[in-house]
Amino acid sequence: MDGLSAPLLARLLLLACATPPSSLGAAEPHLVPSVPSVPSVPESQESETLDGLLAGLGQSDLSPEQEQQILVEAWQAFLGEEQAFRLDRAEQLALAMHARAKATWSALSLALLSTRMGEHERAIQVLTEQLQQSPASADRLVLLQRRAIAEAGAGNVQANLDLLGQALVLGGTDAQQMLGRYYLGQAQYTRAGALFSALLPPLSRGRAPYEADGQVPAWALRGWGVALLGSRADPVRPSSER
Repeated sequence: MDGLSAPLLARLLLLACATPPSSLGAAEPHLVPSVPSVPSVPESQESETLDGLLAGLGQSDLSPEQEQQILVEAWQAFLGEEQAFRLDRAEQLALAMHARAKATWSALSLALLSTRMGEHERAIQVLTEQLQQSPASADRLVLLQRRAIAEAGAGNVQANLDLLGQALVLGGTDAQQMLGRYYLGQAQYTRAGALFSALLPPLSRGRAPYEADGQVPAWALRGWGVALLGSRADPVRPSSER
């Protein structure tokens, strides 16, 4: 490790943990509308389709089946607009979907898009309201973890840590990884290593080190290794400073 200062090493090591945990991706599949898929719409009809979807989402006299169908069509259109980087159109759909559904999946969709657009305060507000609406919901964990990310994006470090702590109590592995990554950034390698190593299965004879059955979270093994490397580069300090 000669020639590398601890702060520089910490920056390099964080790059090794660049793959995000699942909370940073799209809404969990079980949280989105679950009805048969809708055929794709020809490009020439996109504007007309967007207007029709927005109008349909605003109707007050839909049957439950009609409402579910329009939500599915809007969800699919939203994904298409977001993937095509037409974020203004995706935003219209996300706002209309959440105004209609007021569900975890629609809150996550709007919050994810808001974070992507730099609208961190809106993401925080949407997730806070959704958490208040269903305090005992089984989806509380994913909402807490997503709100923690939004708070971090807004620069609210303490709120981010508080929410990650709440999620950790509920068994959130994404929260555990994000806390580990935070402590790597603070060059607190022992604390980071403890968080990452707790997510790893024990070594077993006849298997490659920490070879799991696809169950090891994305950052766990890399984060643990990074923490070990970082601790080797960390200068020895008097015990009173530790």
